[in-house]
Amino acid sequence: MKPSPIHYVFAHDLPFKGYLACWAIFGIGVVISVCQPSRAMFSDWSFCALFVISLLLAPVLFMFLSLPVSFLVLVPAYYLGDRLAGAPFRVGDHVRILIGPYRDRVVEIYDVWDSRRQVRVRLDAQLEREVRDVFSFTQVLREHAAS
Repeated sequence: MKPSPIHYVFAHDLPFKGYLACWAIFGIGVVISVCQPSRAMFSDWSFCALFVISLLLAPVLFMFLSLPVSFLVLVPAYYLGDRLAGAPFRVGDHVRILIGPYRDRVVEIYDVWDSRRQVRVRLDAQLEREVRDVFSFTQVLREHAAS
């Protein structure tokens, strides 16, 4: 199967990164709308300091506050991403790696960790010993199923 752009979107975790970025931008917008900065206010150093601190802390605060809600949005999205990649995977399936130094390499799955949504693939013995042959379901794409 030829990878489509949506496969790469999920492989690079762009839904999660975009979700957090939207909430960070929303936090900055809230700070600006609540503080309503004007040219005259910037002559007061205490206002400037509080405004800058608020601008720096709001994105972080909004990102952390959005995490409980993220399960309602991101879990179904990543479930769809898994299915688009060919999940559920089985031992013996051949998959194409979508990211990293082994990109576009077709390899065989030798272990599936369903609870972690990850697979281990045959790259080489050294990587297997170091457990560096692990990819998430969205980072690989099914080529053909095991017989």
